[in-house]
Amino acid sequence: MKLTARQVPDFLASPGKTPFTLIYGADEGKNRETRNRLLKSLIRLPADSMSLIHLRQEEIISEPSRLFEALSSLSLIGEAPVTLIEHATDKLTKYLKEALATPPCANALIVTAGELPARSSLRLLFEKDKRATALACYRDDDKEIRRKIAERFRQEKIAYDRSGIDWLVAEFGNDSAVTQSEMEKICLYLGEGGKLTLDDAKLLTGGNTADYFDELCTAFYLKKCESFLAICEKLFLTGENPVVASRALARHGESLMQGVILKSQGISDEALIKKLRIFWKQEKMFLKKISLYDPQKLSSLLGDMLALEMKLKRTSSPSLVFYQQCLSLMTDKTSLQACV
Repeated sequence: MKLTARQVPDFLASPGKTPFTLIYGADEGKNRETRNRLLKSLIRLPADSMSLIHLRQEEIISEPSRLFEALSSLSLIGEAPVTLIEHATDKLTKYLKEALATPPCANALIVTAGELPARSSLRLLFEKDKRATALACYRDDDKEIRRKIAERFRQEKIAYDRSGIDWLVAEFGNDSAVTQSEMEKICLYLGEGGKLTLDDAKLLTGGNTADYFDELCTAFYLKKCESFLAICEKLFLTGENPVVASRALARHGESLMQGVILKSQGISDEALIKKLRIFWKQEKMFLKKISLYDPQKLSSLLGDMLALEMKLKRTSSPSLVFYQQCLSLMTDKTSLQACV
């Protein structure tokens, strides 16, 4: 079953007892936000290993029984477990088709994917099967970004100059997660009853912080430990939250995943850069990073990023935990010794 945009909010709030859901689209931020809203309706968050089962596409292809075991497993805490498969492609279609053909169970299945063409076998499977649901996460155009910005300012009772809004629309791009994150910081800075001017917009969306995040992602995915530590210190000295840093790493990883997948499909570097809207100054470095990874490794890292964010929210020392966990992922070690 294919959902319209108007039907999506009601579905996410009440998905039913046995939803088999495909969430797909080019907007990684909206994709992730939609996934989290659906998970929140199905299980208590943050989820543990008994209520949320992560499976990678490669695991299912090599051992199909793992999917059926996950969908029929029981939780010791009373909740029906949810199985999550991220970054799926058409290679998974036949296995999911078999799963949909099995007798109904109490467990839910959530599958996420990037942009899928109308002829995609994975997309068609979920759109046509009455026991499944497909919903798209399309990127916002400039008109929708402008509407979201204006609506948020109205909620916060913040006045604005049109030139300031124009600047924000141009800066935000079309990733809804970036728009939401940036708006949170801007509204906090301006305060209720404040006013956004063009100078404010330039100040709040530019400067060193954005550069630091770019450098942080590059250091992490190129495994440059010393640079990573130095950039972290600069970021945290400016007051940035480690949770925000972990989300930046996750978003960048998702972009790399899209790049790796497109590259495997034979797309040219020029077309890949244009499709993913990579800033021209970052083109060479982005291509270098995707050459170092495969989908399985990136999928594992993205799962680690999700776990890291949950851990950061529960600890009293988020900066230290961020250092330790990220360096462990970069060096495949459990201490800082390799990079100190």
